[in-house]
Amino acid sequence: MRTLFSLLLLFVSLSSFSQTKTAWVRGRVIDENENPMAKVSVVTLGKTTGITTNDSGYFRIKATAGRSFALVFSFSGYNQVQKNFYLSDGEEEKITLQMEKAVKPLKRLK
Repeated sequence: MRTLFSLLLLFVSLSSFSQTKTAWVRGRVIDENENPMAKVSVVTLGKTTGITTNDSGYFRIKATAGRSFALVFSFSGYNQVQKNFYLSDGEEEKITLQMEKAVKPLKRLK
């Protein structure tokens, strides 16, 4: 019985160490006139899934704590923005991000 209890205790200890530590980034995305931007794409660099800002421009995204990561913000007609982070377990970073309209160079007529 004692051996079974010891094995169970060892298993529980190992599973708690293997759990991913999490952190959060939350904030608001605004345009050059400080108006909220809805439906801005927020993706962790190197991943294929992400979230979008709500109608008031707010977002909250989960990240793995204890290592560097970057969030990429994109919206049609605006310059893409990358923000880098390093957060501790349980930490929540609050940001406000202002996006700028993309300027397309005019093509010269020949």
